[in-house]
Amino acid sequence: TNLLVTIANVAAVAIENARLYDQAHDLAVAEERNRLAREIHDTIAQGLVGIILHLEALSASLGDGHALERRVNRALELARLNLDEARRSVQNLRAAPLAQHTFTEALRRLADEYRDDCGGDVVVSLPQAMPLIVQHVETAMYRFAQEALSNCRKHSQAVTVWIDVTVDSHLRVRVADDGIGFDLEAWQNTLPRHRFGLHGMRERVEQIGGELDIDSRPNGGTRLTACVPMAVAANRD
Repeated sequence: TNLLVTIANVAAVAIENARLYDQAHDLAVAEERNRLAREIHDTIAQGLVGIILHLEALSASLGDGHALERRVNRALELARLNLDEARRSVQNLRAAPLAQHTFTEALRRLADEYRDDCGGDVVVSLPQAMPLIVQHVETAMYRFAQEALSNCRKHSQAVTVWIDVTVDSHLRVRVADDGIGFDLEAWQNTLPRHRFGLHGMRERVEQIGGELDIDSRPNGGTRLTACVPMAVAANRD
């Protein structure tokens, strides 16, 4: 009997240590994301603001019809676009959408933000009853959807985007669009840094025990599906 009690106590301590380790890891990740957000805000974003101010002053001094006016205005447009992207990166890094919202609510908010930014249509399909998902899987799948929508915004020229979540033996999150697509075979032969963030998405999904399926063709849209077994994803606490 004493042996069983000792084993039970050791097991309880091990479980508690594992829980504390997970909490410490999540805190470290959050702190690092906040640090990166501060770095982007204090360096890149502020630098772009300075560039924009100088370009605006230069544009005003040139006057209409100047030979350099078109190039200055184009540089100003690019600087503003990159400032918007830097600010969006800061917001995404600092945001903790899953702390205040459920997984499905957070996905709906992503869809709303995409509509506001791009004016395109986003069709969201979610299960009526969403099972509890462990935090690190939920976060990774949310970040996958976020990055997939960012790719749509930057590259797809899509009119409509679909976000679908299904649950059976696997948790699947699919982001599809009717945009210009790309040559999948050519993409697979490029270096990871030139893959529009898809390489990073695949790594993120694989780190949680899942798989990322990529389906695209020129002028045929793109479909990205992240799939994780429920044996890994389900929160059984």
